[in-house]
Amino acid sequence: MEVAKYEDINKIEGVDVLFLAKKSTSLCAKLTSIASEKNILVITEMKQENTSCSSINFIEEQGKLKLEIYMAVADKCGLMISEQLKKFATLK
Repeated sequence: MEVAKYEDINKIEGVDVLFLAKKSTSLCAKLTSIASEKNILVITEMKQENTSCSSINFIEEQGKLKLEIYMAVADKCGLMISEQLKKFATLK
């Protein structure tokens, strides 16, 4: 596994999983098309109700970390989410 920091999302190549931090939410709209074209699993940590760019989103509620899976986004990116992972998540 290699961890890299990208300053320009247009230069993303050879990436299977991309984590988008809270402070980068403005990139979400542009990242949507890139993720679907390149089949990238995007993971975020946004408190927004509707996350258009991530397949998996982590939120903190009442001091606990919760997992949300956006199935439409995962499908658009050509990703399969296991039934085991779905059991631990809120499906959106």
